[in-house]
Amino acid sequence: MVAAVMNKVKQHIHFPKKFREMVACKQVDPTVLLQMYIDRVYYFTFFSTLGRGSLLHQLYSIHEGMVKYQISGKDPVDITLWEIREKHLKTLMSLGKQENLSVNQKKRISGNILDEWEIEAGPLINYPREIILKGGKKVNISFNYFLACLGCRISIAKDLKHFMNLTCKIKEDEAKN
Repeated sequence: MVAAVMNKVKQHIHFPKKFREMVACKQVDPTVLLQMYIDRVYYFTFFSTLGRGSLLHQLYSIHEGMVKYQISGKDPVDITLWEIREKHLKTLMSLGKQENLSVNQKKRISGNILDEWEIEAGPLINYPREIILKGGKKVNISFNYFLACLGCRISIAKDLKHFMNLTCKIKEDEAKN
């Protein structure tokens, strides 16, 4: 069982049975496995590969998601949060168009942009910063991962469940071969 903490709000996520069996069999710490997955999600890599129509959909998804997590309660959106989002998304879009930079350079620069975005927006939004696992272990939710989930219109809980199920499927397929 897993709980996502957003101030005092907890969201429970259960480990699928096959996932529990797989990590026990492989002697893998599920905390380490989940953290590795979360840490390897790069929002910019996903964002920068979108076509115009998908990009517009992505921008709307981020806007809509941010509204759900804004602290101010302003309807429909906190204007300060809107301006922060617009500024950083435009910077990411410009970065995506720079053909003279390598993928690794873009990842590094986009990481800095996202760090700055998190510093500015962090006090205005209430997203889960960590997931508490059964037994008290924790995984940290990066702003990068949070944005990727918002952009894909998937909850953190659903994405982690999908990862756990997919991991089990891959291990089952490997065992068959």
